[in-house]
Amino acid sequence: FISSNAVKFFVERYKNLSIELPDKIIFSSIGLTTKKNLESHFKTNVHCPEDIYDSEHLIKKKIFDDIKNKKVLIIRGIGGRETLKNALKEKGAEVEYGECYIRNYLIIQQENIIQEIKNFNSIFILISSYESAKQFIESSNKWLNKYKIKFIVSHKKIGLLLEKEYPKNINGIIVTNDLTSKSLSNIIKKN
Repeated sequence: FISSNAVKFFVERYKNLSIELPDKIIFSSIGLTTKKNLESHFKTNVHCPEDIYDSEHLIKKKIFDDIKNKKVLIIRGIGGRETLKNALKEKGAEVEYGECYIRNYLIIQQENIIQEIKNFNSIFILISSYESAKQFIESSNKWLNKYKIKFIVSHKKIGLLLEKEYPKNINGIIVTNDLTSKSLSNIIKKN
């Protein structure tokens, strides 16, 4: 499971269609929230990276050592990176996608944002996925160059992408695995 959204939409279909999962199914997830959601719904152990939550670190888990000719289903939204699928195929697995939702990106109302942020000394923007970061970059180039922004991101790769696109406008990049409101509030207070 790639995300907590993947769990949410999969569980909805699972319940609505009364699907029975095989007894020997092994669950894995990219991140902790996704892991907790899976454990809650399916009452099972879920394999997940310990420190860095991405496909590259998930594939290093011991459960993926001997997967030649095993079937793997990646539950995700339509689109996204091919990293996990390619790595699993390199190890000899048969890989399919279970794409259970569509990412719809909101149109950023640039004029509204400019009005809202012009009176603040510190501006923070949270970006929690690489795909969202790319979408943000495409839609924010008209106003972002006027401000110094602190970005809170869920992965170092997102921060590197933002640094590449906005080298003069970044006032800091904070990488965190904990995107709870309490954690985000503490980050903003400290920065």
